[in-house]
Amino acid sequence: MTIVVRKEDGTYQKFSRSNIVESLEAVGVDRKTAKDLAKQVHEKQAMTEHEIKSMVFGLLDNINPTYADRYYVTKKVSVQREESQVNGIVLASEYLLGFLDTKWGDTVDVFHHDKRATMKVIATHTQHEDHEIVFMSDHDMRSLEIKKGDQIGICKHKDA
Repeated sequence: MTIVVRKEDGTYQKFSRSNIVESLEAVGVDRKTAKDLAKQVHEKQAMTEHEIKSMVFGLLDNINPTYADRYYVTKKVSVQREESQVNGIVLASEYLLGFLDTKWGDTVDVFHHDKRATMKVIATHTQHEDHEIVFMSDHDMRSLEIKKGDQIGICKHKDA
């Protein structure tokens, strides 16, 4: 039986533990721990993305509360290089800004494995299906050891 997940934007997606692993790795959890936690998520028909996130948060909170807090407030997105992009700025869709509860010029934390940077976020107009892609400068991608298409975590900066 195929298990489906209702995402926060209302769409449905086939359940995949690899999505959980990628999300955990994006906020700094090592791969082995991420895989172990993903195996502990109990599948049930018609899960919501929020239910999965809550389960993973509870499991991770027992191991590392700092990573648990980071995981809960972080959105996993893909990265693309923007040649003309200014260093220290992330281009994101209006949808993503709303999801992160940020506005133009706010600071966000960007996570990629054990690397972290605080950057300013500005909106770019993209098609709705691209709302989970952000654009960064080549310099910022190199400093965070990100390649085009990598998954990263992004959340509103805690002091914002």
